[in-house]
Amino acid sequence: MICILIADAIFEFVLDVLNLKSLKPDLPAEAKDIYDAEKYKRSQEYYRTNQRFSWISSVPVLILTLIILGTGGFGWLDAFLRNTTSHPVYLALLFFGTLMTASGIFGIPFQLYKIFVIEEKYGFNTMTLKTFILDKIKGMLIGSILGGLILSLLVFIYLRTGAYFWILAWELLLHFFCLRQCFMPPGSYRFLIA
Repeated sequence: MICILIADAIFEFVLDVLNLKSLKPDLPAEAKDIYDAEKYKRSQEYYRTNQRFSWISSVPVLILTLIILGTGGFGWLDAFLRNTTSHPVYLALLFFGTLMTASGIFGIPFQLYKIFVIEEKYGFNTMTLKTFILDKIKGMLIGSILGGLILSLLVFIYLRTGAYFWILAWELLLHFFCLRQCFMPPGSYRFLIA
């Protein structure tokens, strides 16, 4: 598992470097009549800055994940939560809820920097600190409700079907993602993307 995480991080980094190398600072001739050259250049700079910050912010996450895996942190959390409940659905909700909460808290400083420093620098920030806090609270509530419902259904399906779990779970997730595309505006489901 550790090797897969490291290989994935290296692969993502190589792809990002290749994407950055392919960026052209000059506006393509086909778009000169459609798009402002200065805005295009600024968007390219913004993308580069965001990509570099993404690399910086992904390193602590990778290191923390490797430490947790290497020290058996997930097993410890599971054993700790089993003292609270033995019900499989509640146990799964507590386990993933704890991980999502910890991940959300860990990511707040990076999100604050991205929004209030990087986006502010390029003139893209329209968010206030109050809006940021309210968005985090709403995202946690919606994520808890929808994520909890989906996870509960997946565990229930697993417990009831056994061998057919994968087919039914795939169908459930397929329906959810199709409905999400129809009814949720883009960006409002960021809490569901890892």
